[in-house]
Amino acid sequence: MRALATVLITFGAMVLATGCFEGKGEFTFNPDGTGKIVGDVTFRPVAPWTGPKKIPPKAGATTPTTPPAVPAKPAKTPEEEMKDVVGQIVKKSAGIEAWKDVSFERLSDGRIHFQGTAYFKDLSKVRIYPDDTSGISFGSDGGSALMLVLSRAKDAAAKGSAGSMRPEEIAKRMKATRESYQRARAEVAMEINDMKIELVFHLPGTVSEMKGLQEKDGVLVLATDGMKILKAFDALISDNAFMAPLIASGKTFADSATTLDDAVDRKIFGQKGECWARVTGPTRAKFNYEAEMEAAKKAQPDMMVTLGLEVPKPVKAAPAKAATPAPTKAATPPPAKGAASPKASVDGPAGKIPSVPMPDPTKIPVLVMPF
Repeated sequence: MRALATVLITFGAMVLATGCFEGKGEFTFNPDGTGKIVGDVTFRPVAPWTGPKKIPPKAGATTPTTPPAVPAKPAKTPEEEMKDVVGQIVKKSAGIEAWKDVSFERLSDGRIHFQGTAYFKDLSKVRIYPDDTSGISFGSDGGSALMLVLSRAKDAAAKGSAGSMRPEEIAKRMKATRESYQRARAEVAMEINDMKIELVFHLPGTVSEMKGLQEKDGVLVLATDGMKILKAFDALISDNAFMAPLIASGKTFADSATTLDDAVDRKIFGQKGECWARVTGPTRAKFNYEAEMEAAKKAQPDMMVTLGLEVPKPVKAAPAKAATPAPTKAATPPPAKGAASPKASVDGPAGKIPSVPMPDPTKIPVLVMPF
């Protein structure tokens, strides 16, 4: 399994070692880069949400007789485990200003079905836990257009030289790699057979150019599934023209993740590198970000309690106030003749109203009204 595990590094966050992953993310953007993600994903609750995987002791290994110093914690129920996983997604994800419409359930096969809407100011800073990378950004292209860019984090430069490996050694290693791949393939095929991924993008303008995306009913879509990815690997592993230079370089598949990524992209999408779209004007906001986000932020604490992801905070009783006698009002002497009466005051001394700085009319932005 080790040989294929290094190959599968190129799957990246799509697989997450969860298997049977299905997901749809619907992104809606405003011209200023603010937006929201409506997510609908189904996945297995595995590490890192549930902690490190416990490895059973090897056959013949002796077990310690000394009892542990700290008693073992009771195992979590499936319901507790599910709430723990969902709680981590909501609480540990970065770059999210507010969540709303969060719901979840455990399916009959043990997977978790999660839905929710997340609001963000800058998508490039969003990290949906446990993924610690961001592969999508939306913003200005430096001119008058906006750019949607989907890209992978680039791997560090692989070490090693091309060398002068003999043809028979290349053939030997190629054969061993293919045998390892075939031994593990059936297991992996079962894991990713139902994996489906679809990303949908609602953009605030006209798409003038795009690469690697498809336009359907006025939105842009990027979609793939587990079998397409596995078939792409099948083709690459069987391709001598691809495999021979890779093995001759002395690099492992882990060292060559970027090379594999580009090759898989070409097999699936007919290209390599980034997917992108350029959006030109006129642009208009797709929704009122501040109003929706603030409403979601205000309602989120109650939602978390209702879902069982947080416990309600205790309400402190207000201390009883001691009765105080009614104040007596001293008579105000009449003003002396000839003295001016004090003028009304607004946050300042009598007779002086504090100045309010006025904005420069040339710098007032034009309001972008939502649809």
